[in-house]
Amino acid sequence: MNKTVILLTACINPNGMSYTAIQDIAVRTRQYTEALDFYLQNSHLKIVFVENTLYDISSSYKQYIAENRLECLSFAGNTFSRELGKGYGEAEIIKYALEHSSFIKEADYIVKITGRLILRNLNNILGITNLLYAGRKNGVSVDVIDEHIAESRVIIASFDFYSTFFIPNMNQINDSSGYYFEHLLVSSIKNWISSGNIFIPIPVFPQFVGYSGSTGIEYKCDNILKNNLYTLKKSVINYFRYKYKR
Repeated sequence: MNKTVILLTACINPNGMSYTAIQDIAVRTRQYTEALDFYLQNSHLKIVFVENTLYDISSSYKQYIAENRLECLSFAGNTFSRELGKGYGEAEIIKYALEHSSFIKEADYIVKITGRLILRNLNNILGITNLLYAGRKNGVSVDVIDEHIAESRVIIASFDFYSTFFIPNMNQINDSSGYYFEHLLVSSIKNWISSGNIFIPIPVFPQFVGYSGSTGIEYKCDNILKNNLYTLKKSVINYFRYKYKR
């Protein structure tokens, strides 16, 4: 079985970041800790929590850290131009995690999840993708929207995808000019496929609980069966679209 680590990205103090609806530090802290608690209690995987505004929550999780289950990292990474937007900050957090996390250095796959969100069916998604990867360590899975953009709330990918295909191009991200994290994600996936690697769209509906960072709108898990069927259909279409129309 592939060795998998969860990476939770966090920005507790957005400090006026553009396109960020939820700015309240107390609210954001509560959302992050509730999500982290969920993953600690409902997953057996090691977790890396990386925060980019020097807010250290490790004192609340000493036991998990001592048990080598959790790694909490914090750095001053929210100092870039606000015009670049939170997607650029997300990429910086991933970059920092790749460079500084001991858990990630030992992992075959990194499951990047937006840190304020709870993905209720994470174990189900990982069970399916792990089966489809069949032991191979060069896969990527995301929830694809179309041939130009993909969901970034959860990304399942090998270390090499992040370090070689995505992060080297992160300076292209600029929310103010309309080129988002999600656009670079699709571009990186297409280059990944062209290099002979595996891409499998997430075949089930990701059941997120929480609030959108951009709009503040609550995510709901309504009509799960209908959404699962739609996601499966969309995944099959996009699998062949990405594979043969690069």
